[in-house]
Amino acid sequence: MDNKLCDGVALLGRHSSCVVLPALAEDWTALAAWTRILGRVDLAAALVEATDRPACYVMSSEPDLYADDSMPVIGI
Repeated sequence: MDNKLCDGVALLGRHSSCVVLPALAEDWTALAAWTRILGRVDLAAALVEATDRPACYVMSSEPDLYADDSMPVIGI
């Protein structure tokens, strides 16, 4: 993994508003299915979390990597 990316993840993890969410056992089927569709587990995990909560969105600099425009994804 790129050192700049690792530094950014560490910085985000220390932010007071950051909450690291666990991968729950009941989400594994959806996580596996979305990983197959999207090709990346990080995209799948964000999408599963967003769709498990009412009125939540994924904010991404890579919105085109999500399956289609019906996904709750906001490009930034």
